[in-house]
Amino acid sequence: MSNTWAEIDLDALKRNIEYIRRRVGEHVRIMAVVKDDGYGHGAREIAEALIPAGIRWYGVANTLEGVVLRSVDTSVSIMVLGPVFSEDIPDIFAYRLTPIIVDYETAEQLDREAARRKTRIGVHVKIDTGMGRIGVWHEDFRRFIKDVKRLKHVSVEGFLSHFPASDTDIGFSRAQISLFKQVVETADQEEIKDCLLHMANSAAIMKIPASYFDLVRPGIMMYGLLPSPTFGGKYDISPVLSLKTRVSFIKKIKKGMTVSYGRTYKAKKDTVIATLPVGYGDGYNRHLSSRGRVLIRGKYAPVVGRVTMDQTMVDVGRIPGVKVGDEVVLIGKQGKNSITAEEIAKLVGTIPYEIVCAINKRVERVYVHRGSEHMAKNNL
Repeated sequence: MSNTWAEIDLDALKRNIEYIRRRVGEHVRIMAVVKDDGYGHGAREIAEALIPAGIRWYGVANTLEGVVLRSVDTSVSIMVLGPVFSEDIPDIFAYRLTPIIVDYETAEQLDREAARRKTRIGVHVKIDTGMGRIGVWHEDFRRFIKDVKRLKHVSVEGFLSHFPASDTDIGFSRAQISLFKQVVETADQEEIKDCLLHMANSAAIMKIPASYFDLVRPGIMMYGLLPSPTFGGKYDISPVLSLKTRVSFIKKIKKGMTVSYGRTYKAKKDTVIATLPVGYGDGYNRHLSSRGRVLIRGKYAPVVGRVTMDQTMVDVGRIPGVKVGDEVVLIGKQGKNSITAEEIAKLVGTIPYEIVCAINKRVERVYVHRGSEHMAKNNL
């Protein structure tokens, strides 16, 4: 084991999925979104844990992520949620990935490749109802779907859209749902029926039951984190990831001495500094310099001086008995205290998504399941 590791609680993951299932109902399918290596948790291991729990749909950002995930299971459905480029198309077919189409040119390319392979390919059409990112504008949908319908080797199997503000603007989100329903009615008029409809992300799952349709796409809430600070109330989810390290060095310093690059921190009194073998090279944000805190022996220790690439210093002068090798919690619980990804995100001016996604590959992942631990297979 390395000196810094991320501990992934697979039991917490499954409890979160069960909560989502209870919330949306048994008739609604769940797509586990595992983009960016499962939001830093490990996409392969997340899928390996969820497949036995009945999750048959997985969402990835691009074809490469889909190829990696396909090696876990040959039967689950894997949707590429980002645009498909021409060079991606052979892998779409070879690894049986489900593409979304956002423009007619891509649909044509998929049709030609399917014809060459003497097969058909199922696609989902992404409708832009207000995100302003990728997708067919809802105003252009009727003309678009008429063109796609003429393609002989492309089968439209679903429609999806996405919310830009389901955590903060419920009114706008409800208007999007209305637009999406209108688009689906248009598709029905064009004799495209029995399609899978999906729109709900984590925030919508939590706040907008009208968005559930046939399938929901939980991302951040599946990993036990809230989509934004706007969420009040209680949600029965718990963080899946803890980030831990060990004390690597102890040094007594006197009042007036400085710590780390730039000499930005000066000791106000005699104290004890513990060095930790973790830094921004591991994904521990540099903006936590002299602002963050860690847990050692169940007590908070402030970060002092600049966080460096590989090492971070904390003041343990008020924590008796700290020694080299002591476990340190950067994200997670220790004793009665805790440090959350949300807390760190607030300190550095970002969102919890970025905090967990930024944890570098050199940080070993340790998977905890039913009281046992095993090392991730994809560590560097």
